[in-house]
Amino acid sequence: MTSVTILVTSTLFNEYMEDEKAHPLTPREQFEKEIMECREWKDDNPEIWKILFKEEIDAETFAFYVLPNETKEKLWN
Repeated sequence: MTSVTILVTSTLFNEYMEDEKAHPLTPREQFEKEIMECREWKDDNPEIWKILFKEEIDAETFAFYVLPNETKEKLWN
């Protein structure tokens, strides 16, 4: 399960980084965008989401997890 989670995280992170280069967003905007993308992915792939996370994690928590550390730190402060 860990390798699949890493694969999903890496894919979402790479997509995020490509968008980030084009239009820098505030930390809050980055988080909101990530939430939207995670919810969309969860809705489009409910079976995979259930296999990976069961119902133990919601899209908002996963969105925060995949943010870069620098962005997380700014959101905490």
